[in-house]
Amino acid sequence: MSLNLVPLHQNPETKNMSPDEEKRFISLQGSREDPDAENESLSQRRLRYALMTGIILGTTLGPQNDGICSTWPNVFASDIETDRSTFFNTTLEVSDWQLDFMSSSYFIGTLPMIVASGMLVPWLGRKWCMILCTIPGVIGWSLIALSYNVTMILVGRFLCGAAHGLQGIAVRSYLAEVSDDRFRGAAGMTTEVMKGLGFIFIIALGISMPWYYTAVFSACHFLLFGFVVAPCIPRSPSYLIVKGREEEAIEILRKLRGPYVDHRDMVRQLKKKNESTDGSAFWRIFFRPVILKKYLIVAGLFFIANFSGVEVIRGNATRMLQTSGLAFDKDITTMIVFCVLLGGGISQILVLDWIGRKKCLVASLVLLVVSYTLLGTYVFLNTEDVEMNVFELMQNSTVYDGSSFKTNNEWSWVPSLLLMTVAFGSSIGIGSIPWLLSTEYFPTTIRPQVLAICSITGNVTSIAALQLYSPLQALLTTAGLYWFYGTVSALGLLFTSVFVYETKGISIG
Repeated sequence: MSLNLVPLHQNPETKNMSPDEEKRFISLQGSREDPDAENESLSQRRLRYALMTGIILGTTLGPQNDGICSTWPNVFASDIETDRSTFFNTTLEVSDWQLDFMSSSYFIGTLPMIVASGMLVPWLGRKWCMILCTIPGVIGWSLIALSYNVTMILVGRFLCGAAHGLQGIAVRSYLAEVSDDRFRGAAGMTTEVMKGLGFIFIIALGISMPWYYTAVFSACHFLLFGFVVAPCIPRSPSYLIVKGREEEAIEILRKLRGPYVDHRDMVRQLKKKNESTDGSAFWRIFFRPVILKKYLIVAGLFFIANFSGVEVIRGNATRMLQTSGLAFDKDITTMIVFCVLLGGGISQILVLDWIGRKKCLVASLVLLVVSYTLLGTYVFLNTEDVEMNVFELMQNSTVYDGSSFKTNNEWSWVPSLLLMTVAFGSSIGIGSIPWLLSTEYFPTTIRPQVLAICSITGNVTSIAALQLYSPLQALLTTAGLYWFYGTVSALGLLFTSVFVYETKGISIG
Protein backbone atom coordinates (compact mmCIF):
# COMPACT_ATOMS: atom_id res chain seq x y z
CA MET A 1 0.00 0.00 0.00
CA SER A 2 1.39 3.39 -1.00
CA LEU A 3 1.37 6.02 1.73
CA ASN A 4 1.66 9.71 0.98
CA LEU A 5 4.15 10.43 3.78
CA VAL A 6 5.53 13.80 4.78
CA PRO A 7 9.37 13.70 4.67
CA LEU A 8 10.88 12.99 8.08
CA HIS A 9 12.88 16.23 8.17
CA GLN A 10 9.69 18.29 7.78
CA ASN A 11 7.99 16.94 10.89
CA PRO A 12 9.77 17.09 14.27
CA GLU A 13 7.18 14.69 15.74
CA THR A 14 8.58 11.82 13.57
CA LYS A 15 12.22 12.81 13.20
CA ASN A 16 13.42 10.10 15.65
CA MET A 17 11.26 7.34 14.09
CA SER A 18 12.42 4.74 11.61
CA PRO A 19 10.51 4.56 8.29
CA ASP A 20 8.54 1.52 9.51
CA GLU A 21 7.62 3.24 12.79
CA GLU A 22 6.54 6.35 10.93
CA LYS A 23 4.29 4.33 8.60
CA ARG A 24 2.63 2.64 11.56
CA PHE A 25 2.34 5.99 13.39
CA ILE A 26 0.52 7.59 10.48
CA SER A 27 -1.69 4.60 9.68
CA LEU A 28 -2.82 4.28 13.29
CA GLN A 29 -3.52 7.98 13.59
CA GLY A 30 -5.51 8.41 10.41
CA SER A 31 -3.66 8.28 7.13
CA ARG A 32 -5.40 9.02 3.86
CA GLU A 33 -5.76 5.28 3.20
CA ASP A 34 -7.50 4.04 6.35
CA PRO A 35 -7.77 0.24 6.17
CA ASP A 36 -10.68 0.25 8.60
CA ALA A 37 -12.75 2.31 6.16
CA GLU A 38 -13.17 -0.82 3.98
CA ASN A 39 -15.54 -2.28 6.60
CA GLU A 40 -17.69 0.84 6.79
CA SER A 41 -20.66 1.03 4.42
CA LEU A 42 -21.20 4.11 2.29
CA SER A 43 -24.37 5.05 4.20
CA GLN A 44 -22.57 4.74 7.55
CA ARG A 45 -19.73 6.91 6.33
CA ARG A 46 -22.12 9.55 5.00
CA LEU A 47 -23.99 9.61 8.29
CA ARG A 48 -20.73 9.95 10.22
CA TYR A 49 -19.51 12.76 7.96
CA ALA A 50 -22.89 14.51 8.30
CA LEU A 51 -22.58 14.35 12.09
CA MET A 52 -19.04 15.72 11.94
CA THR A 53 -20.11 18.51 9.58
CA GLY A 54 -22.94 19.50 11.91
CA ILE A 55 -20.57 19.59 14.89
CA ILE A 56 -18.05 21.73 12.99
CA LEU A 57 -20.67 24.17 11.69
CA GLY A 58 -22.32 24.47 15.10
CA THR A 59 -18.98 25.05 16.83
CA THR A 60 -17.93 27.71 14.33
CA LEU A 61 -20.99 29.85 15.01
CA GLY A 62 -18.81 31.29 17.78
CA PRO A 63 -16.05 32.42 15.38
CA GLN A 64 -18.80 33.83 13.16
CA ASN A 65 -19.63 36.27 15.96
CA ASP A 66 -15.91 36.96 16.19
CA GLY A 67 -16.03 37.99 12.53
CA ILE A 68 -19.06 40.17 13.22
CA CYS A 69 -17.29 41.86 16.12
CA SER A 70 -13.96 42.46 14.38
CA THR A 71 -15.72 43.99 11.33
CA TRP A 72 -18.31 46.05 13.21
CA PRO A 73 -16.11 49.23 13.28
CA ASN A 74 -16.71 49.49 9.51
CA VAL A 75 -20.46 49.79 10.19
CA PHE A 76 -19.86 52.37 12.91
CA ALA A 77 -17.43 54.44 10.81
CA SER A 78 -19.85 54.48 7.88
CA ASP A 79 -22.85 55.50 10.03
CA ILE A 80 -21.25 58.36 11.92
CA GLU A 81 -20.19 59.95 8.66
CA THR A 82 -23.82 61.04 8.12
CA ASP A 83 -25.56 60.52 11.48
CA ARG A 84 -23.83 60.49 14.86
CA SER A 85 -26.96 59.87 16.93
CA THR A 86 -27.32 57.01 19.43
CA PHE A 87 -30.25 54.83 20.47
CA PHE A 88 -31.15 57.55 23.03
CA ASN A 89 -30.77 60.36 20.44
CA THR A 90 -27.62 61.75 22.03
CA THR A 91 -24.80 62.87 19.74
CA LEU A 92 -21.45 61.11 19.61
CA GLU A 93 -18.19 63.01 19.25
CA VAL A 94 -15.57 60.68 17.80
CA SER A 95 -11.92 61.55 17.13
CA ASP A 96 -9.56 59.87 14.71
CA TRP A 97 -7.65 58.01 17.45
CA GLN A 98 -10.96 56.72 18.86
CA LEU A 99 -11.82 55.27 15.44
CA ASP A 100 -8.47 53.45 15.48
CA PHE A 101 -9.10 52.37 19.08
CA MET A 102 -12.55 51.05 18.12
CA SER A 103 -10.78 48.11 16.45
CA SER A 104 -7.83 47.69 18.79
CA SER A 105 -9.92 47.83 22.01
CA TYR A 106 -11.49 44.55 20.94
CA PHE A 107 -8.06 42.89 20.73
CA ILE A 108 -6.97 44.46 24.02
CA GLY A 109 -10.01 42.83 25.61
CA THR A 110 -8.92 39.41 24.41
CA LEU A 111 -5.61 39.52 26.29
CA PRO A 112 -6.67 38.96 29.95
CA MET A 113 -9.14 36.23 29.01
CA ILE A 114 -6.61 34.49 26.78
CA VAL A 115 -4.28 34.35 29.79
CA ALA A 116 -7.12 32.95 31.91
CA SER A 117 -8.05 30.45 29.20
CA GLY A 118 -4.68 28.74 29.65
CA MET A 119 -6.09 27.55 32.99
CA LEU A 120 -9.83 27.45 32.28
CA VAL A 121 -9.79 25.39 29.06
CA PRO A 122 -7.71 22.49 30.53
CA TRP A 123 -9.78 22.61 33.74
CA LEU A 124 -13.38 23.11 32.56
CA GLY A 125 -12.91 21.62 29.11
CA ARG A 126 -13.52 23.07 25.66
CA LYS A 127 -17.30 22.75 25.64
CA TRP A 128 -17.99 24.49 28.96
CA CYS A 129 -15.66 27.36 28.08
CA MET A 130 -17.66 27.93 24.87
CA ILE A 131 -20.78 28.26 27.02
CA LEU A 132 -19.11 30.43 29.68
CA CYS A 133 -17.82 33.01 27.18
CA THR A 134 -21.40 33.91 26.22
CA ILE A 135 -21.83 35.97 29.40
CA PRO A 136 -19.25 38.73 28.72
CA GLY A 137 -20.12 38.61 25.00
CA VAL A 138 -23.81 39.38 25.49
CA ILE A 139 -23.05 42.06 28.12
CA GLY A 140 -20.55 43.69 25.75
CA TRP A 141 -22.91 43.81 22.78
CA SER A 142 -25.69 45.14 25.02
CA LEU A 143 -23.44 47.97 26.24
CA ILE A 144 -22.63 48.88 22.63
CA ALA A 145 -26.30 48.88 21.62
CA LEU A 146 -27.36 51.05 24.57
CA SER A 147 -24.33 53.35 24.65
CA TYR A 148 -24.77 57.11 24.65
CA ASN A 149 -21.05 57.98 24.50
CA VAL A 150 -17.89 56.54 22.96
CA THR A 151 -16.57 55.28 26.31
CA MET A 152 -19.47 52.83 26.66
CA ILE A 153 -18.83 51.54 23.14
CA LEU A 154 -15.15 50.99 23.91
CA VAL A 155 -15.99 49.14 27.16
CA GLY A 156 -18.47 46.98 25.24
CA ARG A 157 -15.82 46.24 22.62
CA PHE A 158 -13.41 45.27 25.41
CA LEU A 159 -15.93 42.80 26.89
CA CYS A 160 -16.65 41.30 23.46
CA GLY A 161 -12.91 40.85 23.06
CA ALA A 162 -12.73 39.08 26.43
CA ALA A 163 -15.52 36.71 25.33
CA HIS A 164 -13.82 35.85 22.07
CA GLY A 165 -10.43 35.50 23.78
CA LEU A 166 -11.76 32.54 25.77
CA GLN A 167 -13.92 31.27 22.94
CA GLY A 168 -11.09 31.29 20.41
CA ILE A 169 -8.85 29.02 22.53
CA ALA A 170 -11.71 26.63 23.27
CA VAL A 171 -13.02 26.43 19.68
CA ARG A 172 -9.64 26.01 17.98
CA SER A 173 -8.52 23.34 20.45
CA TYR A 174 -11.86 21.55 20.08
CA LEU A 175 -11.86 21.48 16.27
CA ALA A 176 -8.27 20.21 16.14
CA GLU A 177 -9.17 17.37 18.52
CA VAL A 178 -12.52 16.16 17.17
CA SER A 179 -11.68 16.32 13.45
CA ASP A 180 -10.41 13.37 11.45
CA ASP A 181 -6.77 13.88 10.41
CA ARG A 182 -7.78 13.54 6.76
CA PHE A 183 -9.72 16.82 6.81
CA ARG A 184 -8.45 18.50 9.98
CA GLY A 185 -7.16 21.44 7.96
CA ALA A 186 -10.53 21.99 6.30
CA ALA A 187 -12.27 21.79 9.69
CA GLY A 188 -9.89 24.35 11.17
CA MET A 189 -10.37 26.69 8.22
CA THR A 190 -14.15 26.51 8.57
CA THR A 191 -13.67 29.05 11.36
CA GLU A 192 -12.34 31.50 8.77
CA VAL A 193 -15.24 30.87 6.39
CA MET A 194 -17.73 31.43 9.20
CA LYS A 195 -15.86 34.61 10.12
CA GLY A 196 -16.21 35.66 6.49
CA LEU A 197 -19.96 35.09 6.68
CA GLY A 198 -19.95 37.20 9.83
CA PHE A 199 -18.14 40.00 7.97
CA ILE A 200 -20.79 40.04 5.25
CA PHE A 201 -23.68 39.63 7.69
CA ILE A 202 -22.74 42.70 9.74
CA ILE A 203 -21.90 44.88 6.71
CA ALA A 204 -25.27 43.98 5.12
CA LEU A 205 -27.10 44.77 8.36
CA GLY A 206 -25.21 48.06 8.60
CA ILE A 207 -26.50 49.15 5.20
CA SER A 208 -30.12 48.66 6.25
CA MET A 209 -30.10 49.79 9.90
CA PRO A 210 -28.22 52.02 12.40
CA TRP A 211 -25.11 50.75 14.17
CA TYR A 212 -26.87 50.27 17.54
CA TYR A 213 -29.48 47.91 16.06
CA THR A 214 -26.71 45.81 14.52
CA ALA A 215 -25.33 45.41 18.06
CA VAL A 216 -28.72 44.04 19.21
CA PHE A 217 -28.68 41.43 16.45
CA SER A 218 -25.10 40.50 17.37
CA ALA A 219 -26.05 39.95 21.02
CA CYS A 220 -28.88 37.61 19.94
CA HIS A 221 -26.44 35.73 17.70
CA PHE A 222 -24.10 35.19 20.67
CA LEU A 223 -26.98 33.92 22.80
CA LEU A 224 -27.90 31.41 20.09
CA PHE A 225 -24.38 30.00 20.03
CA GLY A 226 -23.71 29.89 23.76
CA PHE A 227 -27.03 28.70 25.17
CA VAL A 228 -28.56 26.70 22.29
CA VAL A 229 -25.83 25.25 20.05
CA ALA A 230 -22.78 24.78 22.31
CA PRO A 231 -24.61 22.63 24.92
CA CYS A 232 -25.52 20.13 22.16
CA ILE A 233 -22.02 19.31 20.87
CA PRO A 234 -20.05 16.32 22.27
CA ARG A 235 -17.02 16.85 24.49
CA SER A 236 -13.51 16.57 23.07
CA PRO A 237 -12.36 12.92 23.18
CA SER A 238 -8.72 14.02 23.45
CA TYR A 239 -9.55 16.14 26.51
CA LEU A 240 -11.40 13.21 28.12
CA ILE A 241 -8.47 10.85 27.45
CA VAL A 242 -5.85 13.07 29.10
CA LYS A 243 -8.26 13.47 32.03
CA GLY A 244 -8.42 9.66 32.40
CA ARG A 245 -12.05 9.35 31.26
CA GLU A 246 -11.27 6.83 28.54
CA GLU A 247 -14.64 5.08 28.35
CA GLU A 248 -16.44 8.38 27.72
CA ALA A 249 -13.87 9.21 25.05
CA ILE A 250 -14.26 5.85 23.33
CA GLU A 251 -18.04 6.29 23.20
CA ILE A 252 -17.61 9.60 21.43
CA LEU A 253 -14.92 8.18 19.13
CA ARG A 254 -17.33 5.46 17.98
CA LYS A 255 -19.60 8.19 16.65
CA LEU A 256 -16.85 10.39 15.21
CA ARG A 257 -14.50 7.76 13.73
CA GLY A 258 -16.93 4.92 13.05
CA PRO A 259 -17.40 1.52 14.74
CA TYR A 260 -14.66 -0.32 12.83
CA VAL A 261 -11.66 1.69 14.02
CA ASP A 262 -9.52 0.31 16.86
CA HIS A 263 -10.58 2.95 19.40
CA ARG A 264 -8.47 1.60 22.25
CA ASP A 265 -5.39 1.70 20.08
CA MET A 266 -6.20 5.32 19.23
CA VAL A 267 -6.42 6.04 22.96
CA ARG A 268 -3.04 4.35 23.57
CA GLN A 269 -1.40 6.30 20.76
CA LEU A 270 -2.73 9.63 21.99
CA LYS A 271 -1.60 8.90 25.54
CA LYS A 272 1.84 7.98 24.19
CA LYS A 273 2.04 11.28 22.29
CA ASN A 274 1.42 13.14 25.56
CA GLU A 275 3.72 11.04 27.78
CA SER A 276 6.63 13.46 27.42
CA THR A 277 4.54 16.29 28.91
CA ASP A 278 2.80 14.29 31.63
CA GLY A 279 3.34 15.66 35.13
CA SER A 280 5.85 18.33 34.10
CA ALA A 281 5.46 22.02 34.83
CA PHE A 282 4.13 23.83 31.76
CA TRP A 283 6.94 26.39 31.52
CA ARG A 284 9.56 23.64 31.70
CA ILE A 285 7.84 21.97 28.74
CA PHE A 286 7.38 25.23 26.85
CA PHE A 287 11.09 26.08 26.94
CA ARG A 288 12.13 22.75 25.53
CA PRO A 289 13.90 23.53 22.22
CA VAL A 290 11.42 21.63 20.02
CA ILE A 291 8.38 23.38 21.57
CA LEU A 292 10.00 26.81 21.72
CA LYS A 293 11.06 26.58 18.07
CA LYS A 294 7.49 25.81 17.02
CA TYR A 295 6.20 28.77 19.01
CA LEU A 296 8.71 31.13 17.43
CA ILE A 297 7.64 29.96 13.96
CA VAL A 298 3.98 30.69 14.78
CA ALA A 299 4.89 34.05 16.38
CA GLY A 300 6.82 35.03 13.26
CA LEU A 301 3.83 34.18 11.08
CA PHE A 302 1.52 36.29 13.27
CA PHE A 303 3.85 39.28 12.95
CA ILE A 304 3.97 38.88 9.17
CA ALA A 305 0.19 38.47 8.97
CA ASN A 306 -0.66 41.57 10.96
CA PHE A 307 1.99 43.85 9.50
CA SER A 308 1.00 42.82 6.00
CA GLY A 309 -2.40 44.37 6.75
CA VAL A 310 -4.61 41.33 7.44
CA GLU A 311 -6.46 42.75 10.46
CA VAL A 312 -6.22 46.30 9.10
CA ILE A 313 -8.30 45.24 6.09
CA ARG A 314 -10.95 43.63 8.27
CA GLY A 315 -11.22 46.55 10.68
CA ASN A 316 -10.65 49.45 8.29
CA ALA A 317 -11.78 48.32 4.83
CA THR A 318 -14.12 51.30 4.45
CA ARG A 319 -11.41 53.79 5.37
CA MET A 320 -8.83 52.05 3.16
CA LEU A 321 -11.14 52.22 0.17
CA GLN A 322 -11.76 55.91 0.78
CA THR A 323 -8.04 56.65 1.09
CA SER A 324 -7.26 54.82 -2.14
CA GLY A 325 -9.34 56.98 -4.47
CA LEU A 326 -12.54 54.94 -4.63
CA ALA A 327 -15.15 56.36 -6.99
CA PHE A 328 -17.94 53.90 -6.15
CA ASP A 329 -20.35 53.45 -3.24
CA LYS A 330 -18.14 52.60 -0.25
CA ASP A 331 -20.66 50.39 1.57
CA ILE A 332 -21.33 48.18 -1.44
CA THR A 333 -17.63 47.98 -2.28
CA THR A 334 -16.79 47.12 1.33
CA MET A 335 -19.30 44.27 1.21
CA ILE A 336 -17.75 43.03 -2.04
CA VAL A 337 -14.31 43.05 -0.38
CA PHE A 338 -15.65 40.89 2.45
CA CYS A 339 -17.36 38.58 -0.06
CA VAL A 340 -13.91 38.13 -1.60
CA LEU A 341 -12.54 37.31 1.88
CA LEU A 342 -15.26 34.67 2.20
CA GLY A 343 -14.50 33.28 -1.27
CA GLY A 344 -10.84 32.99 -0.36
CA GLY A 345 -11.71 31.10 2.82
CA ILE A 346 -13.88 28.64 0.90
CA SER A 347 -11.11 28.16 -1.68
CA GLN A 348 -8.67 27.43 1.12
CA ILE A 349 -10.92 24.74 2.59
CA LEU A 350 -11.01 23.00 -0.80
CA VAL A 351 -7.24 22.91 -1.33
CA LEU A 352 -5.60 23.05 2.12
CA ASP A 353 -5.58 19.30 2.80
CA TRP A 354 -4.58 18.66 -0.81
CA ILE A 355 -1.62 20.98 -1.41
CA GLY A 356 -0.72 21.61 2.25
CA ARG A 357 -0.26 24.58 4.57
CA LYS A 358 3.14 25.75 3.32
CA LYS A 359 2.13 26.07 -0.35
CA CYS A 360 -1.01 27.98 0.65
CA LEU A 361 1.15 30.42 2.62
CA VAL A 362 3.49 30.94 -0.33
CA ALA A 363 0.62 31.56 -2.77
CA SER A 364 -1.00 33.97 -0.31
CA LEU A 365 2.13 36.03 0.23
CA VAL A 366 2.94 36.22 -3.49
CA LEU A 367 -0.50 37.74 -4.14
CA LEU A 368 0.03 40.26 -1.34
CA VAL A 369 3.45 41.34 -2.61
CA VAL A 370 2.17 41.94 -6.15
CA SER A 371 -1.10 43.61 -5.08
CA TYR A 372 0.41 45.96 -2.50
CA THR A 373 3.17 47.00 -4.90
CA LEU A 374 0.64 47.90 -7.61
CA LEU A 375 -1.78 49.53 -5.14
CA GLY A 376 0.97 51.71 -3.67
CA THR A 377 2.09 52.70 -7.16
CA TYR A 378 -1.46 53.64 -8.19
CA VAL A 379 -1.97 55.74 -5.06
CA PHE A 380 1.42 57.43 -5.50
CA LEU A 381 0.61 58.43 -9.09
CA ASN A 382 -2.85 59.76 -8.26
CA THR A 383 -2.42 62.03 -5.22
CA GLU A 384 -1.86 65.71 -4.58
CA ASP A 385 -1.23 67.60 -1.31
CA VAL A 386 -4.09 68.89 0.83
CA GLU A 387 -4.92 68.95 4.54
CA MET A 388 -8.07 67.17 5.68
CA ASN A 389 -9.41 65.15 8.66
CA VAL A 390 -10.93 61.72 8.47
CA PHE A 391 -14.58 62.78 8.25
CA GLU A 392 -13.87 65.24 5.46
CA LEU A 393 -11.87 62.46 3.85
CA MET A 394 -14.87 60.13 3.80
CA GLN A 395 -17.19 62.78 2.44
CA ASN A 396 -14.83 63.92 -0.31
CA SER A 397 -12.99 60.67 -1.26
CA THR A 398 -9.64 62.10 -0.26
CA VAL A 399 -6.61 60.75 1.52
CA TYR A 400 -6.38 60.83 5.29
CA ASP A 401 -2.62 61.45 5.42
CA GLY A 402 -2.78 64.87 3.82
CA SER A 403 -3.04 63.70 0.22
CA SER A 404 -6.06 64.08 -2.01
CA PHE A 405 -7.01 61.88 -4.92
CA LYS A 406 -7.55 63.11 -8.43
CA THR A 407 -10.98 61.50 -8.49
CA ASN A 408 -13.31 60.78 -11.39
CA ASN A 409 -10.62 59.34 -13.62
CA GLU A 410 -11.02 56.28 -15.81
CA TRP A 411 -8.78 54.17 -13.55
CA SER A 412 -10.75 54.67 -10.33
CA TRP A 413 -11.77 50.99 -10.32
CA VAL A 414 -8.13 49.93 -9.82
CA PRO A 415 -7.90 50.38 -6.00
CA SER A 416 -11.09 48.35 -5.48
CA LEU A 417 -9.76 45.50 -7.63
CA LEU A 418 -6.34 45.50 -5.97
CA LEU A 419 -7.80 45.66 -2.45
CA MET A 420 -10.03 42.70 -3.35
CA THR A 421 -6.93 40.82 -4.53
CA VAL A 422 -5.24 41.64 -1.21
CA ALA A 423 -8.32 40.37 0.65
CA PHE A 424 -8.35 37.14 -1.38
CA GLY A 425 -4.62 36.65 -0.92
CA SER A 426 -4.77 37.09 2.84
CA SER A 427 -7.73 34.74 3.21
CA ILE A 428 -6.14 31.78 1.39
CA GLY A 429 -3.12 31.60 3.64
CA ILE A 430 -1.40 34.14 5.86
CA GLY A 431 -4.61 35.38 7.48
CA SER A 432 -5.65 32.00 8.87
CA ILE A 433 -2.86 29.42 8.72
CA PRO A 434 -0.93 30.86 11.71
CA TRP A 435 -4.02 30.08 13.82
CA LEU A 436 -4.23 26.57 12.40
CA LEU A 437 -0.55 25.83 13.02
CA SER A 438 -0.87 27.13 16.59
CA THR A 439 -3.15 24.13 17.26
CA GLU A 440 -1.35 21.57 15.09
CA TYR A 441 2.20 22.11 16.35
CA PHE A 442 1.51 21.15 19.99
CA PRO A 443 0.16 18.03 21.83
CA THR A 444 -3.15 17.89 23.72
CA THR A 445 -1.81 18.29 27.26
CA ILE A 446 -0.24 21.68 26.58
CA ARG A 447 -2.29 22.78 23.55
CA PRO A 448 -4.62 25.26 25.35
CA GLN A 449 -1.75 26.89 27.24
CA VAL A 450 0.51 27.27 24.19
CA LEU A 451 -2.45 28.32 22.06
CA ALA A 452 -3.14 31.02 24.66
CA ILE A 453 0.44 32.28 24.34
CA CYS A 454 0.20 32.18 20.53
CA SER A 455 -3.12 34.04 20.67
CA ILE A 456 -1.65 36.75 22.91
CA THR A 457 1.19 37.11 20.43
CA GLY A 458 -1.25 37.33 17.52
CA ASN A 459 -3.54 39.80 19.26
CA VAL A 460 -0.73 42.05 20.51
CA THR A 461 0.60 42.35 16.95
CA SER A 462 -2.98 42.96 15.76
CA ILE A 463 -3.38 45.79 18.28
CA ALA A 464 -0.08 47.31 17.20
CA ALA A 465 -0.94 47.08 13.49
CA LEU A 466 -4.42 48.56 13.99
CA GLN A 467 -3.32 51.36 16.32
CA LEU A 468 -0.41 52.27 14.04
CA TYR A 469 -2.58 52.40 10.91
CA SER A 470 -3.24 56.16 10.99
CA PRO A 471 0.22 57.16 12.32
CA LEU A 472 1.99 55.05 9.69
CA GLN A 473 -0.27 56.43 7.00
CA ALA A 474 0.60 59.97 8.08
CA LEU A 475 4.31 59.16 8.30
CA LEU A 476 4.73 57.09 5.14
CA THR A 477 1.76 58.42 3.09
CA THR A 478 -0.89 55.99 1.87
CA ALA A 479 1.32 54.77 -0.97
CA GLY A 480 4.24 54.23 1.40
CA LEU A 481 2.03 52.27 3.81
CA TYR A 482 1.02 49.86 1.04
CA TRP A 483 4.64 49.44 -0.01
CA PHE A 484 5.50 48.74 3.65
CA TYR A 485 2.85 45.99 3.77
CA GLY A 486 4.25 44.59 0.51
CA THR A 487 7.79 44.53 1.93
CA VAL A 488 6.64 42.64 5.04
CA SER A 489 4.86 40.15 2.75
CA ALA A 490 8.07 39.63 0.77
CA LEU A 491 10.00 38.95 3.99
CA GLY A 492 7.22 36.53 4.91
CA LEU A 493 7.93 34.52 1.77
CA LEU A 494 11.52 34.05 2.86
CA PHE A 495 10.51 33.19 6.43
CA THR A 496 7.95 30.61 5.25
CA SER A 497 10.41 28.95 2.87
CA VAL A 498 13.09 28.56 5.53
CA PHE A 499 11.23 27.82 8.77
CA VAL A 500 7.65 26.56 8.29
CA TYR A 501 7.22 22.77 8.08
CA GLU A 502 4.22 20.89 6.75
CA THR A 503 1.55 19.23 8.96
CA LYS A 504 -0.75 17.92 6.21
CA GLY A 505 -2.02 14.41 7.07
CA ILE A 506 0.09 14.12 10.24
CA SER A 507 -1.45 13.26 13.60
CA ILE A 508 -1.16 16.07 16.13
CA GLY A 509 -1.67 13.97 19.28
